[in-house]
Amino acid sequence: MESKMVPKIPREDKRPERPVLKCHKCGSTSHLANTCTKKTKINEIQVIEGIQCTEEKEESDEDSAVSEDTPVEDYPIENITAKSRMVGDFKALNTYTVPDRYPIPRIQGTLTQLSKAKYITLMDSLKGFHKNILMAKAQRLLRVITQCGIYEYLRMPFGIKNAPSHYQRMMNTIFLTELSEGWLIIYIDDIIICSDSWSLHLETLSRVLHKAAEVNTKISLKKFNFGFQELKELGHVVSGLSLGIDKNKVAAVLLRPIPQNEKEMMSFIGFSSYYRQHLKDFAILAKSLYRICDQQTIFEMTQEKIKAYEKINKALTEAPLLLIPDWNIPFKLYIDACGDGLGEALHQVQIIDDKPTEVTVCYISRQIKPTEARWSAYVWYGHLRNYTIILMAVFLK
Repeated sequence: MESKMVPKIPREDKRPERPVLKCHKCGSTSHLANTCTKKTKINEIQVIEGIQCTEEKEESDEDSAVSEDTPVEDYPIENITAKSRMVGDFKALNTYTVPDRYPIPRIQGTLTQLSKAKYITLMDSLKGFHKNILMAKAQRLLRVITQCGIYEYLRMPFGIKNAPSHYQRMMNTIFLTELSEGWLIIYIDDIIICSDSWSLHLETLSRVLHKAAEVNTKISLKKFNFGFQELKELGHVVSGLSLGIDKNKVAAVLLRPIPQNEKEMMSFIGFSSYYRQHLKDFAILAKSLYRICDQQTIFEMTQEKIKAYEKINKALTEAPLLLIPDWNIPFKLYIDACGDGLGEALHQVQIIDDKPTEVTVCYISRQIKPTEARWSAYVWYGHLRNYTIILMAVFLK
């Protein structure tokens, strides 16, 4: 039998193109930074911050976090107000770093788990990133310029692209057993213990502290919040009964002037959207603000947009407490719809002070897409759980 040779069809190379390497100092593609003649500028540092920078370096030397070195590749230092700490400006390095996609816990899931607990303890890992030793070839890429001289990191610093993902993976591996039991939450360097009883809380706390001691993880005493029934975390006030907005976070934003450009407006919208489950019809209120952030639109704060901005500010200051849902009793789902968006409010009738009281569980809203605006009326229905649906829009009745 004759064997027929089938010509091999070359497959299309679908691999992404490699980024063009260029010097991060001058932007040229003809050479890299180690041969560039342009000098790296040192950021201006006040004298008092320079002293704190020296103290930070001395504290880091205890764990051999940094060492003085002659640079081949170097980056300037960025300073953070309130508490000075050494953070390298690694933007150029992060551009060419392959991202680590290890998942960070969702904030909403963390808050939901926290809100079910009667007792909460919050601990912060002290200088946790500096517990990770760097390889020699990585140290050469992490040299920084300070007012005190030129240093290279020997341990994982702040500011590099994959540091949070790497640290989250390490903590999840260390506390794998405790995480699987459902009473422990780890959000990067925050360790949170949730319990329904005081005796159980003391037992679980002891387990976590012993495990931390075994792996030489230090806990910050300044950020140790032990056995609270109400705690501020992730911009919220969390207790075993309700979930509220941290008013201090809101007040700091409301003191700012009206946004004057697209970047400031996007920052305000992003902050407000973080609390959207507390804000009724947030998507509808913010629709006009989203529009002026479009790149094809000239940024202009008209009276309509200023009014929308003020309404969101008022909603943030008057946002209600969201009570924790009781999954054993029915829900009430209020539904509203208009040409600008959809809005829903999830309520329950719970017993508070021996009286049946209707409380808010959460608000949900989103904008109407251009295609959806041409659709006919919706038919709403509830399934899987027992809902009482209250229709607000006339055309849905």
